[in-house]
Amino acid sequence: MNIIKTSKKYALDKMDFAKSFLISIITPVLYEIQKSLDSGVFAVNWKQMGMIGLGAGVAYLIKNFFTPSVEIKKVQEDVK
Repeated sequence: MNIIKTSKKYALDKMDFAKSFLISIITPVLYEIQKSLDSGVFAVNWKQMGMIGLGAGVAYLIKNFFTPSVEIKKVQEDVK
């Protein structure tokens, strides 16, 4: 059994930044898909998508900065 620890409260590690980068990419793409489905027109506003991505990434980092450390137990299955 492996134990995975998240970053400590008031600290950020490499995984926080990696996940923040992923959130920064996924959020504006989902927003653009939703907006296109609502309006029926696919038009990309790159500045708006960049601002949405930046905001989502920073919000994720702020959330992790104030979240206490947690230990997650990962169970490995026996593979034959």
